[in-house]
Amino acid sequence: MEEEEPREEEPVAVITGANSGIGLMVAKRLLSEVSSLSKPVRLCLACRSIDKAMATRKELLQVHPFAHIDVLEVDTSIPESARSAAQELMKRYNNISWLFLNAGIMPIKGYNMKSLCNLNKDFWAKLFSTGEGLLIYHDWTITNTNLQAVFATNVLGHYIMVRELEDYLKRQANTCHIIWTSSNTARTVRFDISDIQNKKCDGPYPHSKRLMDLLSLSINKRLNKHGVYSDTVCPGMVVSQMTAAVMPLFIWYLILPIILIIRLFITHFITFKPENGSESLIWLAKNDPTLIDHSLKYFSRTPPCGATYIHKEKIPFTESLLINIWEEMETIADSVLLLDNE
Repeated sequence: MEEEEPREEEPVAVITGANSGIGLMVAKRLLSEVSSLSKPVRLCLACRSIDKAMATRKELLQVHPFAHIDVLEVDTSIPESARSAAQELMKRYNNISWLFLNAGIMPIKGYNMKSLCNLNKDFWAKLFSTGEGLLIYHDWTITNTNLQAVFATNVLGHYIMVRELEDYLKRQANTCHIIWTSSNTARTVRFDISDIQNKKCDGPYPHSKRLMDLLSLSINKRLNKHGVYSDTVCPGMVVSQMTAAVMPLFIWYLILPIILIIRLFITHFITFKPENGSESLIWLAKNDPTLIDHSLKYFSRTPPCGATYIHKEKIPFTESLLINIWEEMETIADSVLLLDNE
């Protein structure tokens, strides 16, 4: 089935990292729960690998043969790729209703095995919700840009896409809802704006997620009056390609009884399945962004019995921090994009 030309009235959903995990589940649920005969949603699967994007498109079309699904190549770790992707989106579509900024990496180089001797239930609840105490994070510098890999992939590439799209989104007739896949780990961060890329490597992944939360708030300050809204979500602890990189899948299933006990008695943070984890993203997509409180972060929560629900928490910030972060991101984006053009 060939891609069709976009219709002007079609709402468009762009999803980065759409070929697996939360991104793939969001694509599936948009087609089955949000799209309708009267107003079908057009998907744009924005992936680093165009082959994987095409395979995902084929998979989705087997279930939804009349769906309108496009693919777009973007590597968010490469600033010029992010900018080119944004420019291509503006050429293709008259509007973007949802921009799911979901692509990301969480490199792990080891574990603090001594921490597993801790019998405190609060420690275990925190371990399964944030990895704090167990995970030893890894990061590296990308040679040609001198950027930290986690910062570039998780945050900067997405920021550049939003910045390139800003004037286009302001002009479009309908609202645009930007939805970032953040994490519970953002809570644990001692955020240091003087080390915005977290070159100290004490926690590049949670640091990137805290930065997402703050950038989302900054976008709302700048763009709400133009019909552009931004929110961050936490899908909970989902077994996916990303968590499989932390521990092999068979180990996750071996410790499933422990996970179920924790979910029963301590926390509902462990959503386990991508379908459960995607609940907060789909809840936001289904709701009118003009009626949502954008100072909150939205969490998927799955109880041992019953349906997954949405938990909400205020994102801590100061006005000066939001201003400084936006300025710092602009400076970094300008410098690396200038470097690419030389």
